[in-house]
Amino acid sequence: MNIKRILQKRDFEVKIKESNISTSKYYYISHPNLDEELKIRRSNHAPKPTYEQLNGAADFEIGNHQAAHSKDWYGALTWIFQKANVERPDWLKDEIKNREEAINRRIRDEAKEIDAFVELKATIEANINKEYFSKKMMDTKELSKNRQKKIRPEIIQEAIDQCDMDNQPNWQEFRRAFYRVINFK
Repeated sequence: MNIKRILQKRDFEVKIKESNISTSKYYYISHPNLDEELKIRRSNHAPKPTYEQLNGAADFEIGNHQAAHSKDWYGALTWIFQKANVERPDWLKDEIKNREEAINRRIRDEAKEIDAFVELKATIEANINKEYFSKKMMDTKELSKNRQKKIRPEIIQEAIDQCDMDNQPNWQEFRRAFYRVINFK
């Protein structure tokens, strides 16, 4: 992507300066609609505070570092055109739209995966808890035959629902809840 050519087609003037001590490049951009020149810095590292004090901070940072406003030129071009009140080229609008759609698709897909996982986890935990507590209650010698007949999955689930277990089997808490439920059935 030839940034200089893209901007010059929209009446921007572009001067490029390379750093003497790093791989950073500085783009000085002016346009009749701008009150002052824009300084864009493209680099693979955050700017040094001493350099910013001596030479002034960039108006926009491009790169893969914490100070970056964008990782690539698409964000920078959008910002430049907006600052100068110049309409973005159609190809840039399309690219930004495609990127936004891809991000939204990824978010929707990840949300579906998370929902499916949460549902599966809840189902597994509910079944494990029911199985665990049903077996534990049947193994308990203290239950009369009459009470053993009352042990059904919905009774177990009702007792589980009354417990604050954070999905971990807590026998003592469940046992108290179970007796509360079974005594009223």
